[in-house]
Amino acid sequence: MKKKYKVIHLVIKVALLIIGFIIIGLIWWFLPILAVYQFSFGITISEMATLENQYRVTLTQAFGGIAILYGVYLSWKRINIAEDNLKATQKSLEIAKQEQITERFTRAVDQLGRTELEIRLGGIYALEKIASESEEYYSPVLEILTAYIRKNSGVNLQIKGKSLTYEPESIDFQANENANSEKINERKLPLDIQAILTVIGRRQKYFSNGESNRLNLQDVYLMGANFKGFHLEGACFRGSYLHGAIFIDAHLEGANFAASHLEWAKFRRAHLEDATFTVASLKHAYFRQAHLERSECFGAKLESADFTDANLYGARNLDIDMLSKVKTLHGARLNETLRSLLKEKYPNLFDHRPDTEMMLERLKV
Repeated sequence: MKKKYKVIHLVIKVALLIIGFIIIGLIWWFLPILAVYQFSFGITISEMATLENQYRVTLTQAFGGIAILYGVYLSWKRINIAEDNLKATQKSLEIAKQEQITERFTRAVDQLGRTELEIRLGGIYALEKIASESEEYYSPVLEILTAYIRKNSGVNLQIKGKSLTYEPESIDFQANENANSEKINERKLPLDIQAILTVIGRRQKYFSNGESNRLNLQDVYLMGANFKGFHLEGACFRGSYLHGAIFIDAHLEGANFAASHLEWAKFRRAHLEDATFTVASLKHAYFRQAHLERSECFGAKLESADFTDANLYGARNLDIDMLSKVKTLHGARLNETLRSLLKEKYPNLFDHRPDTEMMLERLKV
């Protein structure tokens, strides 16, 4: 039935086209004759024929112009149709891509709940890939991964039956191998947690530079974790156990370490401007060349912390009693009033440390 209607439609089109050409031909032939007939008195037949031909040339040009305009219109219409088809195709592809990403996202999240480590690792790296491909899923992926750390490496879960005392590795390698191997293995992060930290460290965006949300690593247990060079601006580590964690060259501007345990943590050359250390434990922490401008230090425990060449200018709620317990302030930048009082009461804090002690410290860091 449809084929029959198509044939009829084609026949009608052809018939209309033929009729149209006949009408144009009649106009082209007879209109000049009628036009010239009005001026036929006083002119010869030859002149009449010349005028008719001139009229026909003019009509031919007019018909040609109309044909060109019609051709332009048809081309414009075809281009619009092509553009509409292209947009529809692109939209269909985008919908298909989004459906595929949604399916991959759901499958990857499901993998995180599996008991097999290999499958969980596959889910973690699948989520990383999705975050790099989809702006829509970027924030949810980070929220899921940080939630996974909080759930599977939370303080309450990890500290049961464990000692929270951190001791740095001995420089006696034989002693490490024989006496401390069990303690070192106990401190080692689970592979899935380390994988998530690796993903966080590899991301190209960070808070206030493409990310709208701060990383939430509150109340986590990440003893000895390696955050070297990470962008963790504005991250929340409130109440976390980060003994011996490595934050060398990390960007931690505005990070929140309130009530955290950061004993023996290494912050060499770290950017900690506007960071919060309220009632945090920073015993034996290493802040050599760190930037601590405008950081909040109310109630922080600074016993034996190393602030060699650190910038503490503008740090808030630092007092003489707190700083008197640090290991060294050699080369540190402080508010002038505080520096003068400390030099007067505790001049040894600004002394240059012996080379042997510096070498031992480098081995630790």
